[in-house]
Amino acid sequence: MNIVRTYLRTLTIGILAFFTFPGTFAQIPNSVSPKPESQISLGDECGDPSVESQLYAYRQAKVTRILSSTEMRVKAFTRNGNVDVKNFTVRLVGIKPNTNATQIKTFLIKNVLNRNVEIIGNPRKKKDTNYGAIVRFLDNSEDEMDELNEHMIETGVAGFMDFDSDNLVPFYWPCRLEKAQERARAAKLGIWVNFISPESTRKSSL
Repeated sequence: MNIVRTYLRTLTIGILAFFTFPGTFAQIPNSVSPKPESQISLGDECGDPSVESQLYAYRQAKVTRILSSTEMRVKAFTRNGNVDVKNFTVRLVGIKPNTNATQIKTFLIKNVLNRNVEIIGNPRKKKDTNYGAIVRFLDNSEDEMDELNEHMIETGVAGFMDFDSDNLVPFYWPCRLEKAQERARAAKLGIWVNFISPESTRKSSL
């Protein structure tokens, strides 16, 4: 049911945007390479990123300070390819703030501080300088990280917390992050190393 709802919401927002803003969609900066088709495809059960990708702001920025396990300060230089220098506090959507918090902050300081990133998301109000977003690395040649939120959840560094993506980040992200947690839990990575599934408990009691 969640997958169907996500697909319908994605389809609806795409149709509305097409008729409301024909020919005026902002373009993703050319310097950002699209994810390989093997990772995101039109048949992805969480939705089609191409349907709604142009409805959100894409800011290129540098991480200047780690505030907590879910928040960081960034200095943005561009918005959708246009010069727009501003300082923001970015909250990592989908990250559970009170689970493994100390280790997450340490991870962010070590792996994210002073790196160039792309901030994907819309502030609730135009003048807001504090908002939730997906963070994508622009200089990911040194490691295998791409989207920060997904990487932390998929490797068991952080737990997933459901969130309302309406007009903030693309609708497919809550689904993708939840799937990332399922993979981490199945592989017993990070915070899931001692996880015992309810199904296993039931089998052992038989």
